[in-house]
Amino acid sequence: MIPVRLRDQNNLPLHTQIHPKPTLTIKSKISLILAILLLVLFPYGHEAIAIQTYFNGWEAELHHRPFERSGSLYLSLDDAVSRFGLELETLPGGVTLHANEALPAESKALNFKQAELIQRKNTLYFPVDKLIGFGNYSVNWNPLTHRLSIANNGERYRTEKDALPILMYHHFQTNQNASTIVHPNMLEKQLAALSENGYMTLSAAEAQAYLEGKRLFPLKPVYLTFDDGYESNYALAYPLLQKYNVKATIFVIASMMRKDEGVQQGDDAAPKLTWAQIAEMSASGLVDIQSHTYDLHRKGRVRGSKDERGLVTAPAYVGKRPETKAQFERKVLDDFIRSKEMIEHYTHRPVFVLCYPFGDYSQASESIARKAGFTMTLLVKPGQNVPGAQPSTLRLKRINMTNTDVGDVLLQKLEQVR
Repeated sequence: MIPVRLRDQNNLPLHTQIHPKPTLTIKSKISLILAILLLVLFPYGHEAIAIQTYFNGWEAELHHRPFERSGSLYLSLDDAVSRFGLELETLPGGVTLHANEALPAESKALNFKQAELIQRKNTLYFPVDKLIGFGNYSVNWNPLTHRLSIANNGERYRTEKDALPILMYHHFQTNQNASTIVHPNMLEKQLAALSENGYMTLSAAEAQAYLEGKRLFPLKPVYLTFDDGYESNYALAYPLLQKYNVKATIFVIASMMRKDEGVQQGDDAAPKLTWAQIAEMSASGLVDIQSHTYDLHRKGRVRGSKDERGLVTAPAYVGKRPETKAQFERKVLDDFIRSKEMIEHYTHRPVFVLCYPFGDYSQASESIARKAGFTMTLLVKPGQNVPGAQPSTLRLKRINMTNTDVGDVLLQKLEQVR
């Protein structure tokens, strides 16, 4: 039998026919490019997003990455045990998580059926929202900032990158009225308003951790600062800080602090703190003592400026000639280090925050401050301080507080900054 070879109308064997190559339309090409980009940037969809996880406000490193599925966020049982203080019990058909807090027995067990769990690479995951209402646990997941907050201390933490208001005070007095003087009665009204409206006051270390994004805080954080180290901070403000359990930071001019109550340093008519008062407040845990320089809280004629500026900003004129750059840098560095060492000597606590006199600073002063060991610097101008902004802990802005900042006026100020 002779095989039949099929041919087309051009006398070509069918298996050798030439087919035209398919062409992509412009729309198809764009779709293909977008698909490739999505695969490169997000190879696993939602799971490729880095989720920052916090426990009781502090950043917690997890062994297994949480992932999202069908609107729920899943966390590994291993991390629940090792990071969040839960105990795991394996039962037929599921598992049980036990809380370690001193709670009624019925509040301490959280049961999961096998169908509620997802296994990946020999690791079991559970829906993290099941922790809500279990024991003292609270959960807040923000898909916009990719932040997961888990807490068992009764607090709820913000997962937004909310701005931090910093309040600026100086002197407290009952018989004077000035933009930098607050009556103690007005201060008490301000502290009472903060307490009644759920604001949490921060220590210097907490403020730094918050601004660096290493820590979350309850809904309304606020940082209180007092400049210059007036004795009124101890005599009039400190009792109110104790009454309302409020934290604050006092920036002292180290050379002007008094060794005892009978000696007044410097030419300021208002007396400054004694080192004994400073040590007492520091030991309370409510008050941080930080630097306002050692002896450079002064202005003068400096290179590059027609007006007098803070002496930490640029070489100062001595007669007709300014200091050399090396002389200026050595002067400022010595001052910064001396203030830091002196405060640490009397408080036995780290000094890492520098408040610029008059809010005057320069690129040079910022560099010198970092060499001296300061990781936070503060100004006097108002504005927002947003966690994660670069640089997040430098040149921080503050709100000047006056006698009129009470009631709704104070709360509106804070909300505008937040």
